[in-house]
Amino acid sequence: ILFHHMRGELDNLVRLYKQCGGGEGMTGDKIKQSIAAYLIACPVYRYYGKDIPFMTQDENSNNEELFKFYQRAMQFSGPLMAKGVEDTLMYTYNRFIGHNEVGDAPQAFGFSAEKFHELMQYRQKHWPLSLNTTSTHDTKRGEDARARLNALTDFYEEWMTLVRKWMMANGSLKMKGLPDGNDEYFIYQTLVATYPYLSGGRDAGNRMEDGKQSAVESYSQRIQEYLQKALREAKVHSNWAAPNADYEHATIQFARSLIKGENDFHKTFIPFQQKISDYGIINSLSQLLLKFTCPGIPDTYQGTELWDLSLVDPDNRRPVDYTSRKRLLAGGKPFHELWEARMNGNIKLALLHQLLKIRISYPDIFSDGEYIPLQIGGEFKNNAMAFFRSYKGKNMLVAIPLHLNQLSDNLPGADWRDTKIILPSGYNSKWEDKLKGSVVNDVYLNDVFQKFPLALLIGQ
Repeated sequence: ILFHHMRGELDNLVRLYKQCGGGEGMTGDKIKQSIAAYLIACPVYRYYGKDIPFMTQDENSNNEELFKFYQRAMQFSGPLMAKGVEDTLMYTYNRFIGHNEVGDAPQAFGFSAEKFHELMQYRQKHWPLSLNTTSTHDTKRGEDARARLNALTDFYEEWMTLVRKWMMANGSLKMKGLPDGNDEYFIYQTLVATYPYLSGGRDAGNRMEDGKQSAVESYSQRIQEYLQKALREAKVHSNWAAPNADYEHATIQFARSLIKGENDFHKTFIPFQQKISDYGIINSLSQLLLKFTCPGIPDTYQGTELWDLSLVDPDNRRPVDYTSRKRLLAGGKPFHELWEARMNGNIKLALLHQLLKIRISYPDIFSDGEYIPLQIGGEFKNNAMAFFRSYKGKNMLVAIPLHLNQLSDNLPGADWRDTKIILPSGYNSKWEDKLKGSVVNDVYLNDVFQKFPLALLIGQ
């Protein structure tokens, strides 16, 4: 991207650097390569600091001029990263597209609960008023599509077996052998992440759709538009400047054939996808609980009150059906009683509503409460995470499950056996569950997660 699509801007930076007195004794090509290496190595979009940490021996009268170069370089580093990583690499490096997200990194493999606690403590100390966002107008896929992809990683062996079978069986659906394997794998991940809930005939009532279209027809059209953009952003087989109509058409028709269920694809895809969807729902609700209880200000992007299985813009900017949200919210049931009707998204909306009320009731805990990691003990100690938010003697305990597939294939229940939260000495032994309206007398997870495997407890 830098040396081809943005080479003019790079050349401008080289000229500016020379005009500012930099690069003495260096060739123009060496200067260009050095500036390019600096820009490519930037770990964030740009730096906002006003001081350059010159070594004492490097301080001279050119510093003010060189700062002008630095400012211009920072104006350029953001667009370079956006086009080079966000709008190119994230459409070509398809090992696991759940990490191909703004604020994440394609090369990441996740991190431990201990690392998460460390990051939250740092956040509370240094950035307590930062936004906790899970979807925005610019994310690559909706927050609940990403939650499904995260669930997919718990079934990697089954997933890889299925993908190999699909790639063998679905070759007959390709036109002239297209798309290639990388794009085909991208499509399979996309379908698992975004395949709509079919109850009610629309995309879970989430975004307004053409009433004349079935959910599958509407979804197929959205995938068609999405794949065209993805292929052009990737700049491998097509691009915006010179679209490859043949490759785009072949890829889109291949995806449409999969969605329509041609050949035997649906016989194995649908049962697997439905399983991933259910574990994805547990991930989604856990993510929502963390967003509202961890240090920071929770942000709810329009449309994400229900399941957000959207794709990149413009798909995630479709009009939102607020009428359906008002109707569902009027039902008044607590979230843990809505599992059987989970596909319409009301379970997420109800939890969101409960969390908003809890934040209103305990503002000091959320704004100033210390973040205290808690240890888990017992047989399934690696399958849960818990922490305190503590403020002036008032304690809030939050707990979520991890990798629930290792305990249960009959969601949302699970037998946690002897697994428990280890409390520091002197803390409460009796708690009120603000999400489920029950009293918890012990911190064994079979008690904490009674009725549903999420907990927000207030010490009594």
